[in-house]
Amino acid sequence: AFAAGGALSSAAHFKQRCLALHAEINKKYPDASGAKQAGRRDLSSFTPWFSAFSEAAAGGRAGSGQQGGGRGSRSLLLPTMEVVHGGAVEDEAGELPEVVGFSRTVHVFGSKQLPKRITLYCSDFSSRDFVVKGAEDVRLDQRVMVLFDVMNGIAAQDAGCSSRGISLRTYAVVPLHPGLGMLGFVPGTKPLGDVVEAVVGKDAMDAAARHYQESVVGREPLQQNEMARRYCARFGSTSRDEAVRALREASGRVRRDALKQALMRAAGGPELFLTNRANFNRCLAACCIFGYIAGVGDRHPQNLLMNESTGEIILIDFGYSFGTGTSVLPIPELVPFRLTGQMLRVSSPLDAREVLVAPMVAAMGAMAASKQLLGSILTIFLREPLSEWQREARLLVGAQAPDPSRGGAPDLESLEQAHISLKVGAALRRLALHPPASIIIEELTARHSRQPYWGALRDMVAGQSQQAGPRCYRSSVPLDAACRSVEEQVRCLLDQATDPNLLGRMWQGWRPFL
Repeated sequence: AFAAGGALSSAAHFKQRCLALHAEINKKYPDASGAKQAGRRDLSSFTPWFSAFSEAAAGGRAGSGQQGGGRGSRSLLLPTMEVVHGGAVEDEAGELPEVVGFSRTVHVFGSKQLPKRITLYCSDFSSRDFVVKGAEDVRLDQRVMVLFDVMNGIAAQDAGCSSRGISLRTYAVVPLHPGLGMLGFVPGTKPLGDVVEAVVGKDAMDAAARHYQESVVGREPLQQNEMARRYCARFGSTSRDEAVRALREASGRVRRDALKQALMRAAGGPELFLTNRANFNRCLAACCIFGYIAGVGDRHPQNLLMNESTGEIILIDFGYSFGTGTSVLPIPELVPFRLTGQMLRVSSPLDAREVLVAPMVAAMGAMAASKQLLGSILTIFLREPLSEWQREARLLVGAQAPDPSRGGAPDLESLEQAHISLKVGAALRRLALHPPASIIIEELTARHSRQPYWGALRDMVAGQSQQAGPRCYRSSVPLDAACRSVEEQVRCLLDQATDPNLLGRMWQGWRPFL
């Protein structure tokens, strides 16, 4: 566009250019695998537009004699520019920061949709990194970020939370289109799985994953549907002892304290390690409670970022939020958040569950006291549902076993509304201190209640009958009433999240053994 002398001066034009770029990338690399495309790539191999823009911007600055970049026909404002009362926020010099160029290389991540990290050079002599995601609707990520920002504000005004430093790092999310968006990149962080792998090595990680998979479904390669069927069949056919043994054997193939070792190596000394460990536990408590209220699922190790030099944890990728990981995925998630052995052993020799109780009680208590505010925000999600939620409702209708007692075709519109109401209602019940097991069972009902393994699955989640372990706290809490205190709810959460009987039945890609 700039080579032709055009101007990119509006948000609509910027969005149009991003969509054109996304289409051009897909056209050039239609069938390449993620493994082949991942890594550092030359930006010009995707499109010449970025180079043309940088040259045009540099020519404009040279012609106007400006060092920091000036306003003109070729100006491009930052996608995250804050606008207040009809005007953009200016910097100290009274100028609007503009994009003046792009890094010559881009990092392509190896995950499913091949997101790309791109660096923007700005007129205020700063650089800003963004992750560009295609084929995904990041509007849900934006809503979760808004919810987390509100929760951070509530925590900052609560004495119990502020004294413990309870907060969760958020970042910019800019939806450009239902299938395209930009997310602010958090520097100095790595996925949790990469942190562990740097200590134990890729071979040990692969061996653990392979052993767990073989223990669950055998060695033969399976189609996705057959794999999901075998995972679910284990709910009724596999005993607690067998599930726990498969989990422990897989965990034994990886150094048990690898995450703790990573923090110790980054700290370089005991004093800084103790500080970073305290930061880790504070962030972990916030991640658990904030993520639980928002029903954030799909917490495999690549969806948690960690700053080894500070111990900070950051949640990313919220495509499976508001209970989707439990209610929709063919292999359901049975735990409220990620709290696996590697994360617990960071606090050793202390009992991590007891360490986390106080900050989690403070965070949950503050959120429950502000349930009217959070409920109002969640109601907006109900009144303005995402198309993805409507698609989930239709998917659930197709996945359900036929019910002979109900005649005629289902009313899809009513089912969609009921599904959306279930999501928001579950979030409100979390704030009302309902037992987490009762909420998980309710989310499982639509897809699994008419399956032969349903009774065993329900008892397993509730911690009842022979499926319960010797120290199952949640089994003593009634499912049909709210918890008697915030602490009781938090202890139920910790019991549910760390139950090896549940973790030993999770999907292999979730890496429950780490």
